[in-house]
Amino acid sequence: MRESNLTVIVLSVFFLLAVPGTIVLALDQSSDTEKSIISHFLEIPAEQFRYEGTVKYGETLEDTLVDDTVIAMEKRLLQAAVEADLFSSSPRYAMAIAHNLVVHDQRNAGEYLRLMGDVANLDELNTKRGFTVSALASGEIGELFAAKQLTAKQNNVAPFWSEFLARYAIYSTSIPELVLAFEGSHDEIVKANIVRAVASIGQQTELPWVREHGLASESDRIQAAGIFAFVEIVGFDGIAELEGFKTIGRLAADEKTQGLDWLKNHTSRTSPHGVSMSNDDEFVSRFWGLTSCPAINWLHSHSSKPKAGMHYTVNFSASDKKEFLCALRSAKGFGMEAIKGDLLRIVAEEDEISLLEIRKLGFYLPNEFAFQRRSSIDIIIRHLRHTKCQTDKRSTED
Repeated sequence: MRESNLTVIVLSVFFLLAVPGTIVLALDQSSDTEKSIISHFLEIPAEQFRYEGTVKYGETLEDTLVDDTVIAMEKRLLQAAVEADLFSSSPRYAMAIAHNLVVHDQRNAGEYLRLMGDVANLDELNTKRGFTVSALASGEIGELFAAKQLTAKQNNVAPFWSEFLARYAIYSTSIPELVLAFEGSHDEIVKANIVRAVASIGQQTELPWVREHGLASESDRIQAAGIFAFVEIVGFDGIAELEGFKTIGRLAADEKTQGLDWLKNHTSRTSPHGVSMSNDDEFVSRFWGLTSCPAINWLHSHSSKPKAGMHYTVNFSASDKKEFLCALRSAKGFGMEAIKGDLLRIVAEEDEISLLEIRKLGFYLPNEFAFQRRSSIDIIIRHLRHTKCQTDKRSTED
């Protein structure tokens, strides 16, 4: 998928709070509630901060499990943070304790997101960062929460979440909420982002809606988003139609030019959406020895160490694929980079649920690989959806 022409949310999650020494320093300068939260993080890691400072990869999903006593303590700390107005005065710590609860108590992730939404200041950078990773770590619940915020009255809420969805939407269950929000919004930036979000989900059944509300729009910005969505959904087969399409303004004209350039240079009849992905040989070389990671340990037992200068690949059977996806789940996705190209080739429609789960788990402990992996998984999922639609279309024609 092409990058949308959005002003992208700054997504670095490398906060200043990094290592125990820094926490102790902060402890000396904090309010009582902050001190309680920071002291808790000395015992139970702040999941948002695990990959700051000196980084050691390989943690498993099991490493993030805690008992009910810890969850009860974190609930009390979150409530204290709300009462002390830490979401305004010290959002770094407040968002971090909320994220811990999203991770440790997934069943109630939606409740914590709603509480954060009631008190968080979306004009503050740490809040934006924290909310982004907490919503992604909540999976489908987080995306539906984001979609419901598109009708919020506060000035900064709908724009923030519409931009989030334009970049990260992937769950088909979000589409009804997106359509409803589009109809109720009077903000053309929000509406344009909603059109891009529909494209991001990759369901070709939404093409009639994109035509009616995107391509036919009298807003230059929304029409530009409609052209972007049309290119993403239709792909190579849309070249002739797009060439003849009359735009109404500069934004739409620019998007048309970029769309045609993409379609003509990166897609073909055999690859209508220009999907390509290869295994990350550099990742393999760097992390081959990290056998504490379940996914990499699995690769050790099913393949040999790659020789210098040779492209790494694994020949999967159906049972191998199932085993590896389970190992990836335990590794919270870490290790997928090694064979992402092979996965693109072998995954099928029934694997979508596993891929979405792996995508979500990566944001329990956010890091650069989680964001990169999210992009790869989204490409694979959209490819599966496009392929299914094309197969269904051929079956109907036959």
